[in-house]
Amino acid sequence: MPFWDRHDNKNQRPSSDILSPRSPHKAARRVHSLRETLSMEKDHLEVILESIEGKFDLVLEGHEVLRKEIRDVRQELCEKITFVDFKVEALNKKVDSVRDELNQKIDGVEARLSKKIDAVAADLAAHRADTEAHPPVYRIKENK
Repeated sequence: MPFWDRHDNKNQRPSSDILSPRSPHKAARRVHSLRETLSMEKDHLEVILESIEGKFDLVLEGHEVLRKEIRDVRQELCEKITFVDFKVEALNKKVDSVRDELNQKIDGVEARLSKKIDAVAADLAAHRADTEAHPPVYRIKENK
């Protein structure tokens, strides 16, 4: 119990033995004992404060290490994102190129098929005109 709590009771008053002229040796011993107690309590408090300070320094050091790790991870992530953006852009260009090639091929196939269909239609029209120009021998008779 610290000395300030020893005489803090409301019902008790500090003893006047310390200042009593009847017992100077006793008072000196009590003052000396009180000083030793205060010194021991002060030393104990200093030890506790040093321990707390050491633990606080460890916490601060841990936070600094975590900050550094977070910065490193952020930097790595930014680099990876930049690389992925580059890859996506390259793929977009490639997809656009393939789309353009396919559109050209489809347009070419469509043009060739149109020409062929037109040629077949012309042949069919010529053949029909030729068949209609012949006598009825070539007529198709329908059964009624």
